Amino acid sequence: MEVATWYLKAIDLEGKLQPVNYLNLFKMYLKVAECLENDKIYYDKAKNIVTNLTDENGPLQTARLYFKLAQHCSLYSDRDHGEALNCYLACLHTQQEALPENDLNIALTYKQIATLHNDHLSRHEIREPSFSEYLAYTSIAEFFMGKCLSMQLKTLPATHPELAKTYFWFRSFYLSAFQRNIALALEYFEKAINIFQTITLGSRWHSRAIRHVHDIKSGFYMASQNYRTPYEN
Repeated sequence: MEVATWYLKAIDLEGKLQPVNYLNLFKMYLKVAECLENDKIYYDKAKNIVTNLTDENGPLQTARLYFKLAQHCSLYSDRDHGEALNCYLACLHTQQEALPENDLNIALTYKQIATLHNDHLSRHEIREPSFSEYLAYTSIAEFFMGKCLSMQLKTLPATHPELAKTYFWFRSFYLSAFQRNIALALEYFEKAINIFQTITLGSRWHSRAIRHVHDIKSGFYMASQNYRTPYEN
């Protein structure tokens, strides 16, 4: 609460300046919303800045602000899936109009939408999902991450760490309790491992690469056999 008080004082001072720096206000409103366990009043103030200053911000700045709103909703705001999705889609729409077709910023937004749907199931935010809910969320997650991977394959070198991270996402997705497909999980895991093993010593990815290589050598194949979807007999 004490931190929020300081931000509120800063907001009051910022509002008295001319011209007002609305991007600073946006950041501080979200900080207050976070500190006050996501006080919706301040979240709405931040969102109003984005919706009311679109022309002034420019399309790419607008996309970035919607992205930040979506991240906030997925981490705080009682993990408001619907609001986070709306903000990611607003970000995506703006990016698609302003950026080249295979821009990696669009790929990142696809990845976030996929992760949002996957996490919504894995965090048990849907209590005992029906088969239709299970199918809808997993299908959407798979679709958007597939679009992300397609863009990355067209844009990145074949051994880029971001590709390995996406392959590893698919590995986890296909091993999850909601989507059991051992063959596909192994296929993507091996693709990730092949990239990790090419990363040179000293890079920031090397320790992670070693950790994942150790994973597959220390019982991944056996452990993976224990996964079941909620709809298997």
